[in-house]
Amino acid sequence: MEEETLAIVNEENDVVGEMGRRRTVASRALGRGAFAIVLRRNAALVTRRSMRKDVWPGALDAVTSGACQGRDGGAYATTMRRELREELGADASVGANVSELFTFPYEDKYMRVWGACFEVVLRNDAEVAFEDGEVEAGSASWEPLDELARSLEDGREEFTPIGKYVLRSYLAFKTTGALPPQTWSERHIEPS
Repeated sequence: MEEETLAIVNEENDVVGEMGRRRTVASRALGRGAFAIVLRRNAALVTRRSMRKDVWPGALDAVTSGACQGRDGGAYATTMRRELREELGADASVGANVSELFTFPYEDKYMRVWGACFEVVLRNDAEVAFEDGEVEAGSASWEPLDELARSLEDGREEFTPIGKYVLRSYLAFKTTGALPPQTWSERHIEPS
């Protein structure tokens, strides 16, 4: 199987090249990623990442996400459509209402990324099937957003750092219209 090639961007979020996934992760090259809060029946999807993931294996995740590929020109929307099919299954992606809300710069010990936050509202009868092995079997749950917000405030949940950041940014955007920082120099840097 050929290694996927990821889009590489500059600090202004312009695509400037491509790089293989392993090299991108190892060098912490600045890339793009699409991150979604997935909703069904007014609750958000929470999963546990597979132990085979290259970053944060076994951690809880409040986002469905994927790296933007070079072959797609680094397009956020194309990435999100692909991730919905791959991570949630074909049935879940049919009829989903997908909205891109905002972009944001982010950095932690594993990644440097320009992300796009999406809100994905699934049909009430959508069946989610984690077929690609990126989610631990039986780990999915649907959590009310207000409970997730309280969990974040209380520090009760061990979400991935990027998942926490995207969820906090999403909740702030939905309740107050506030946007996260919009320039690389103002990016959120997660403490190690």
